[in-house]
Amino acid sequence: MLPAHRQALNSGGVLGPSEHFWISHFAWLKDQGYQLRPRYSPDWVPSWTENNSIYYKNEDGLRLRVRAASDDTTNYLSEGSKYGQINDAIHLPTGSRVALKRVRIEEHPYEEDISRYLSSEKLSADPRNNCVPILDVLSPPNEQREARILVMPLLRKFGSPIFDTLGEAMECIRQLFEGLQFLHECHVAHRDLNMNNFMMESKDMFPDGYHTQDILQKPDLSGPARYYTRTQRPPRYYIIDFGISRQYDDSNTSPREPVILGGDGTVPEFINPYEEQNPYWTDVYYAGNLVRQHFLEGHPVLTHIRGYKGLSFLKPLIDDMVQDDPSKRPTMDEVVRRFETIRNDLSPWRFRSRIAWRRANVFQACSQFVSHWKRRVVYVVTSTPAVPRPDNRRPSLSLQAKQNSQQHNGNK
Repeated sequence: MLPAHRQALNSGGVLGPSEHFWISHFAWLKDQGYQLRPRYSPDWVPSWTENNSIYYKNEDGLRLRVRAASDDTTNYLSEGSKYGQINDAIHLPTGSRVALKRVRIEEHPYEEDISRYLSSEKLSADPRNNCVPILDVLSPPNEQREARILVMPLLRKFGSPIFDTLGEAMECIRQLFEGLQFLHECHVAHRDLNMNNFMMESKDMFPDGYHTQDILQKPDLSGPARYYTRTQRPPRYYIIDFGISRQYDDSNTSPREPVILGGDGTVPEFINPYEEQNPYWTDVYYAGNLVRQHFLEGHPVLTHIRGYKGLSFLKPLIDDMVQDDPSKRPTMDEVVRRFETIRNDLSPWRFRSRIAWRRANVFQACSQFVSHWKRRVVYVVTSTPAVPRPDNRRPSLSLQAKQNSQQHNGNK
C-alpha cells in the first residue's frame, strides 16, 4: 500500500507545497493546544481511498487554496493563503475554531508588533476597534527567528451570505468606517484595505459551522451550511492583514511613503508608484472603493460581486472618498461624521427594507423577495432591531483556557 500522502497525489486530492509546513508541525501545534484538520496529520489516510468516492466530496479532500480575488466560495483561510500561510484549527481547551497565520518576519517585519499593539488591553476597550484580535502568538520550532504564528478568530468573507436589509448593509459599512477611523487615530495606515482584508466573524450566524475551504457547505460537506441572517444574529466585522501596514510617530500626522502596490489595482496612486504619497489618503480610497464595488455598482470584472439596489444615497460620500486627487479626499473623521448624518436621516422602516442584488435573475429575485418578507413580518412582530448591532466584546482565549492549555502541554 502506498503512503497516505502519495495516495492523495495519485487520487486528485493534491497536497500543495505550502501544506507540508502544517504537516510537519501537526504534533507540535497539538502540544500547544491547537488541533489541525485530519488532512495535516502525518498518519493521514485519504478518506476517499477507503470509501471509493471522489476526493472533493470528502472533508479532507479540499486543500488550502491559492489566493483568488474575491471568490465567494472561499474565505479568510484561502484568500490570505498565497503561500499557504493560513490554516484553521480547533483550540483544544475551549473548542473554539481559530485561524493560524504563519508570518515570515523578513517579509513582514512590522506585522506582529502592529497586530499586538492593536490587540492590547487598552485599545481593545474601544468599541470602534474593528481590527482582528490576536488571541495568541506562537514561535514555530526551528523558526523562532524567522517566523511567528498568529492565532486569530476564524473569519469569513464579509459579503457571504448576501445582505438582506438596508440595516444590515449600513451596519457593515459603519464598522468598516469606524474601524479605519480608529486605525488612523492609532497612527497606523493599513495600506491594503481591499475586499479580501475586511472580514466577518460569524460563529453565531453559522451555529453548526462550515467547511473552511468551502464556506457555503457544512463542515463534512454533506450539504449546504445552515445559517441565520445578520439581523437574527448580528456579526462583528474585522480589518485584517497588517503585513504591509505602518505605524507612525504621534507627531507625524501627514506621513509620506513610497507607494506599496496592494490588492486593489484601481488605486490612482499606483499610476506613479515612485512618487511618495500619504498612506492615510490611500486608505480612504480603499474603503470607499470597497463600498462602491460591493454595495453600489458591483465589481467591474468579477460578475458575482453584483452590488445592491437601494444604496444610491451613499454615492456623494463615496465619490468624494475615491477622487483621483488624494489630497481632495475627506479624512476618516469627516467620513464618519457624514455617514452618521446620513444614517440619522433614515427611518426604522427604511432600515428594514430589502436591498436586492443588481443583475440578479428573475428566479433569484422572486425567491429572495418572498423570503425577505416572511422574515420581515417576524422582525416587526418580535421587535427585532432594524439595525443589527453586535455586542462589543472581542473574542479572546480566557485566562482559564490558557491555564488549561499549559496544563495540557505539561502532561505531554
